[in-house]
Amino acid sequence: MYHAYVVLKPFTLPAGLYGAHSATFFVPKGLPRPKGTLGHSTLYDFNTLSCAGVACWH
Repeated sequence: MYHAYVVLKPFTLPAGLYGAHSATFFVPKGLPRPKGTLGHSTLYDFNTLSCAGVACWH
């Protein structure tokens, strides 16, 4: 994965996560989902076993 991150503490997503600046975020159980706008990024939340963002099949 390119630009993939594991959330380690509560935070707010930075602005501008579009196009080449998009990223993938993994939220482990026990940590809150980041605040802010995903843009073109993807977020996998292991608290709810859900996916949000452009790479998710809805």
